[in-house]
Amino acid sequence: MLIITLIFILFNILLAKHDANKILKGEVIDHRYNGAEYAALMVFIIPFTYWYFLPIDYIFTGISVILTRLIVFNIGLNLFRKKTWDYISLTTTSKIDQFTNRIFGYSGKREYLCYILLFLINIALYICLK
Repeated sequence: MLIITLIFILFNILLAKHDANKILKGEVIDHRYNGAEYAALMVFIIPFTYWYFLPIDYIFTGISVILTRLIVFNIGLNLFRKKTWDYISLTTTSKIDQFTNRIFGYSGKREYLCYILLFLINIALYICLK
């Protein structure tokens, strides 16, 4: 799980840099395309894990990958755009961002610290249950 999480962290940094460049050029971000890239990476990695993963591993890895996306991509996108790390867009077209804005309001600190806490709990539970 930890190696896969590291792969997704790297992927999120690269995707955040790519999207930040598009935004800075005034181009539109296609969230469906980003989702398809993410799904393709998952489909590519999963076959390499079947021989040593237990079903519970997939649950913890899935949670880790989702939280990694929410933490690393969003903060990376903000920093690459020269925004504060906890910046929250008021005009996002991302359905996920719109949903999280309804839950957390426009407090990036509260949102990202919650994700980090959930990520650490997920890793701790994974290690304890292994």
